[in-house]
Amino acid sequence: MLAFQAPPAGAYVRGAVVVQAQGSDSQSQVVSFALTVDGRRLPASLTPPPPAMAVAASARWDSTTVADGAHTLRATLAGTTFTFAQPGLYISRVTITDPAGNRTVSTAVVQVLATAALDALLQGKWTNFKNALRTGDIPAALEFITVGTRGGYQRVFSAISSQLSAIDAILPPITPVETFAGSGTYDTTRVDGGVTKAFTVRFVVDADGIWRIQSF
Repeated sequence: MLAFQAPPAGAYVRGAVVVQAQGSDSQSQVVSFALTVDGRRLPASLTPPPPAMAVAASARWDSTTVADGAHTLRATLAGTTFTFAQPGLYISRVTITDPAGNRTVSTAVVQVLATAALDALLQGKWTNFKNALRTGDIPAALEFITVGTRGGYQRVFSAISSQLSAIDAILPPITPVETFAGSGTYDTTRVDGGVTKAFTVRFVVDADGIWRIQSF
């Protein structure tokens, strides 16, 4: 649960402003907590230091450093983790309380996979991604790339379209390194001109909840 305590919503402030918020997680622990003004992070004191079940954040904001007008103060719980005992489908619920005491509840379905099952899923995406490139189907291959990075990869694939039939020599099999908090890192190597080169493949959960390739 997240509660913004000071200043109150819609307040008029000037000079040095005390910014305070309280964050808690009854199921796990708060790992980190941030206070921001217009997206800029404020140096804040956290009591007690994370990780903890409940953390109070306090900072001083010099409002004379910004122009007169409306500004957005935010409190963000970042890195709160929970370990599920078994694979399966779970409903995750987050409750946010604003300074007026209004509560907003957001729910999401979480699919928990065992390590081997997640590896099989990501390996399959890598294989199907390469299969699409091998046949020259660039639009199908781009479906395996995160939305935010598709434009750049589309230009690359178009530039090397004559080489895509030999994609296995360009993109070899991958080996898992680490999966954590919606991202998976894999390593692979290939030989170019007698020189062995190593590179990293990174998978992430995209904005629509689907695992995709972010970079390689």
